[in-house]
Amino acid sequence: MPIYLCRWSNGDVSLAAGESEVEVADVLDEVDNPDAAELMQLEHAIAVHFKLGTRPSEGGTLPLRFEDMSEQLESSIYERAYPVFNEVCTKPDPTVKELTEALKHEKNPIYRRAPEPSSNPSVAGLQDELQMPRVVLEHLAGRAAATAGIPGEMSTEDIRKMVCNPIYCLDRVAPWIAEPPEPVVPVEQWVAASAKLIEEIGAEAYLCLLIENLRGE
Repeated sequence: MPIYLCRWSNGDVSLAAGESEVEVADVLDEVDNPDAAELMQLEHAIAVHFKLGTRPSEGGTLPLRFEDMSEQLESSIYERAYPVFNEVCTKPDPTVKELTEALKHEKNPIYRRAPEPSSNPSVAGLQDELQMPRVVLEHLAGRAAATAGIPGEMSTEDIRKMVCNPIYCLDRVAPWIAEPPEPVVPVEQWVAASAKLIEEIGAEAYLCLLIENLRGE
């Protein structure tokens, strides 16, 4: 499985692995749109080490703390993600001022790339709007068109509706989805209540609840 080093425009880095370009872009999209970042494939094995704490973190999460990484991975990060800082480091007795200036340079968003527009006009029209990777949007549009039996390319509106429909990410749905119950509240009231809930618990938590409801969990 290929391993990639993603260098974001603000100087942060991520490691990602996947069987395809779509998988890599999809997992990196949890951080930001990788189309505007620099993606570099690593040709060597890597190891990242974490230390397990004794107390759970706030919210009950596992207390894992980054501890170290393999030497080859560290060298690749220095040389490929931070070439300016690496060059200063290799100088004889670099000063703190030189290292600090190099670090400032690496955090400067001069590396930000302009995302390459899709050759599919419908997808290209949504790339900036949705801030999703090009390959992911193209993959979703292609699968949705095949599933729906739509010949040719889908319209921008078709793709927008598809991305907003959680059914495309589910492996199962609750039995009542095929035969929905009678409406309990007006659509407008449901939308207003949902918008308020999103403000209270956040969009991510709300969407997770929506997925659970559709799955019948």
